[in-house]
Amino acid sequence: MKNLFAVVRALAMQTTTDRPAAEYRDVLLDRLEATLRAEEIAIHEGAANFETLLKRSVGQANADRIQCKGSELKLRSKVVAPSSMIFHELTTNAFKYGAFSVPDGTAHVSWTLEDGPKNRKYLVCTWQERDGTAVAQPSRTGYGTELMRGTSSHLGGSVEHIYNPTGLSVTIKIPV
Repeated sequence: MKNLFAVVRALAMQTTTDRPAAEYRDVLLDRLEATLRAEEIAIHEGAANFETLLKRSVGQANADRIQCKGSELKLRSKVVAPSSMIFHELTTNAFKYGAFSVPDGTAHVSWTLEDGPKNRKYLVCTWQERDGTAVAQPSRTGYGTELMRGTSSHLGGSVEHIYNPTGLSVTIKIPV
C-alpha cells in the first residue's frame, strides 16, 4: 500500500498544474490508468512481453495505429511500469501534436537488443511517426519529454527526440 501511494504521489507531483483543474484531473487519471495497466501485466505475468506492453500502453482503440517490428522480448517487472509510462506519453503527444492527430497517421515501432555498458543488455526501441502533421523542434521542453527522459535516466538509459518534418522519431534505450 505504501508503494501505491508513492506512485500516486509521484504522478500527481509530476503532472504540471499550469492548466485548468478539469484538465489536470484528466491528465492525472490517464497516467494512473497507464500505470495500472502496466502493473497488471507485471503482477500477472512477472516478466512482460514487450509488444503486448506496448499495445496496452497505447490503448486497445489505438493498437491498430501501431506497426511493430522486433523479436520476442520479455521485460523484467522493474521496467514494465516505466516503459508503459514512456509509451503512454508518446501516444498522448501523438494525439495532441503528431501522427495520431490525423486519421491516417501511424507509429512504426521497432526494437532490438544491444550490448551496453557494464555487460548489460539494452532495449533499443525506435518510435517513428508517419503520415501525420509536420513537426518542428518545440520552443520549450514539455512535461512529457521531461518525464520520458527522467524515467529512462532513472533506469540507466536515455531517450532521444528527433523532430523530422515528416514525423517525430524517438529512440529509447533502457537496460533490460
